[in-house]
Amino acid sequence: MSLPDQRAISLILFQYLSLRLSQMEDLDESTARTLILKGLSLIPGLNVEDSDKERNDLVLRFDDDPEEKEIPFSMRDAIDSLMVLWRDYSRLQNRSAPGGQS
Repeated sequence: MSLPDQRAISLILFQYLSLRLSQMEDLDESTARTLILKGLSLIPGLNVEDSDKERNDLVLRFDDDPEEKEIPFSMRDAIDSLMVLWRDYSRLQNRSAPGGQS
C-alpha cells in the first residue's frame, strides 16, 4: 500500500473539523487539542508518536512509508491555527445571523 494522497488527507481533516466545529458553541485549547488528535487518528496508516496530551511537539509517521520519514508536528501551532479559524468562523456566523452586525 502506498502513502495516502495529500488531497485525501486534507479532505478527511477538513470534513471532520468542519463538521465538529459547526456543532460547537465555543472552542478552548483543550478541545482544540482533542479535535486535532482525533482528526489525525482518522488518517489511514498515520501513527502519532508520543501523543501525550501535554506535549506540544509530536512526531508523525506513515506505516507504509518505505523511507520511514519522521514528520515533526507542532501541536501548539496547530491549536493556534484552529483557534484563529474558529474565531473568524464565529465572527462570520454572527454577522450572518438575524440581528447580527452588517
